[in-house]
Amino acid sequence: MKKYILITILMLSALSILTGCPDSVEEPTISCGNLSDQNIHLHYTYDANNLLPENKEHLGEVLYSKPNGRNWKMIYVNTEYDSIYISLLNGDTVNTYSWEVVREKDMILKRYRLSTKEKELKKINFTLEYKK
Repeated sequence: MKKYILITILMLSALSILTGCPDSVEEPTISCGNLSDQNIHLHYTYDANNLLPENKEHLGEVLYSKPNGRNWKMIYVNTEYDSIYISLLNGDTVNTYSWEVVREKDMILKRYRLSTKEKELKKINFTLEYKK
C-alpha cells in the first residue's frame, strides 16, 4: 500500500512539473509610425461614436516628423473589442485651432478602423505607417 501511495505521489509530481503553468496570453500590439514630414498626434479608441476625446489633454501623444525624433508608438490592442479606431491629427492644426473647433469640424487628418483579431492584424504585419 505504501508503494502504491509513493508511486501516485511521484506520478502527480512529474505530471505537474511537465505541464507547468499555462502560458500567459499577451495582447497583440500595433506599431504606429510617422514617416511624413509633419508632426502628428495619434489618438485611439474603441468607441466608433467618439473618435476624439472630450478634452485636448486626453489627446494621444505626438509622433514627430521623420528627421525630428520619436516617430513610433506601440499600441496594446484590447481584443475584448471587435475594432480599434486610430485617428491622426496634424500637429499644426491641433496647435492653431481651439479643441472645440477641431472636434466640431472633425479635423482628423487620417482615420483607421482595424479589426482587433490577431489574424487580421497579421495581414498588416502589426504595423501602421503614415507616409503622406
